[in-house]
Amino acid sequence: MFKEYEKLFTALKQPEMNPLLFNQVIHSIQKEKKLLIFKKRAIIFSVITFCSILMFLPSFRILQAELTKSGLMQFTSLLFSDFTIITNQWQNFSLSILEALPVLSLIMFLATALLFLESLKLFIRDFKFVLKLK
Repeated sequence: MFKEYEKLFTALKQPEMNPLLFNQVIHSIQKEKKLLIFKKRAIIFSVITFCSILMFLPSFRILQAELTKSGLMQFTSLLFSDFTIITNQWQNFSLSILEALPVLSLIMFLATALLFLESLKLFIRDFKFVLKLK
């Protein structure tokens, strides 16, 4: 009985393989890997974007409070009211502006804004890449 099955299977021809099938399978596997990487990066960028949005409003309020405390607005109002004084004493005026500038809160605000924009840019770039895959 075993020999009959052996004769049966040896007489059968092997099905011919499509030469493009291997390339299609490899391409599909690579596509799935890229989609998995995109999903991971999308989660990371979404978390970073969400955190930067949460930090944007408090950092803006801190910057606004520091600007009102520092008296920077009084110095900048001189630009519109007494411009001749500024042109005569521009060195002292620029030093006064620099001294009154709330640097730490300004850095915090700009870092938050930059983090938001950078993560949004990277997310959009990855999203466009995924759209090209499909």
